[in-house]
Amino acid sequence: MRNRTNKKQKEIDSLIGFLMLVSGLVGWYTAGTLKGVGIAVGICFGIILLFTLWQSLRFKKRMQQSGMTEIDKMTGIEFEEYLGTLFKNQGYHVTYTPTTGDYGADLILKKDKEVIVVQAKRYNQTVGVKAVQEVIPAIMMYKATSAWVITNSTYTKQALTLAKSNHVRMIGRDELIKMSLTFRREPKEERDADVKPADLIAATIQEDSVQISNDELIQRLKSYRSKTAKDAGLKAYHVFTNKTLDELVAKRPLTINDLQGIDGLGQKRINAYGAELVMVINRKE
Repeated sequence: MRNRTNKKQKEIDSLIGFLMLVSGLVGWYTAGTLKGVGIAVGICFGIILLFTLWQSLRFKKRMQQSGMTEIDKMTGIEFEEYLGTLFKNQGYHVTYTPTTGDYGADLILKKDKEVIVVQAKRYNQTVGVKAVQEVIPAIMMYKATSAWVITNSTYTKQALTLAKSNHVRMIGRDELIKMSLTFRREPKEERDADVKPADLIAATIQEDSVQISNDELIQRLKSYRSKTAKDAGLKAYHVFTNKTLDELVAKRPLTINDLQGIDGLGQKRINAYGAELVMVINRKE
C-alpha cells in the first residue's frame, strides 16, 4: 500500500505561496505600482514553472537509466512512480491513488476501454497472498477490467494460485526486467505502434545477441564481476568462476529462470546477481 502523505505537498505549496508573496513585495518596493507587483509575481511564477518542468525531465531521465540495482533500493513511493513512468511510456494514462482509502490499488492505468488497477510491491522478500487479497476489491471499486500485482521480487506459490483463480495478473522480477530493458532503449529506437510488446521484447533481445560478439560479452561480464566483487569485498571467483562465465557467454540467458541451468550459479548467487547478469548480457550498447 502507498505510504504517501500530504505533508510534503503542503510544504511545497507553502513555499510557493511564500515566494509569490516575497516577489509581490519586491515588485511593490521597486516599482511602487500594482503593475510592478504583477510583473514580479509573473516572473516568479514563470521560474517556478521552468523549475517544475526541469524536475519532471530530470526524473524521467533518471527512471530511464534505472537498472534493477537502483529499483531494489527505491522506496515504495519511488517504485510506484517508476512503474507510472514505464506505463506512461506504453501509452497508458496513469493515476496515483490517494494516501488513505485506496481500496487496494496504488495505480490506475487507462487506455481506450481498458482500466487496470495495480498493486505495487517493492519487496526484498517473496510477496505473499496479501498483495492479491488487497487488489481484488479494487476491481469493483474502480470499475476496472483487470487487476495486476507488480513486484521487483518473486511470489509465493499460494499467491500465484490465488491470483490465477481470481484472474489477477502477476508481474514478477523477470517480466519487470524485460519492461525496464525495453524502456531504457526506447529513446534510441523507433517503435512500430502495431508491434505487440512481447514480440518487441523478443526482437530487441535477439537483435542485441547478434550484434555483440563473444569477446565483447566476455569483457562485459568480467568488468561486471570485477566491480561487483570489489564493491562487496570479495574475490572475483566468489561472484562467478571462469567456467560459469564461459557458459553464460555460450547460452546467453534471457531471463532469471534461464540462469537455473548454468553451472556454478546456485539459487543464492541467482538471487544476489541474477537480475543484473541478465541485464548485462542483454544490454545494448
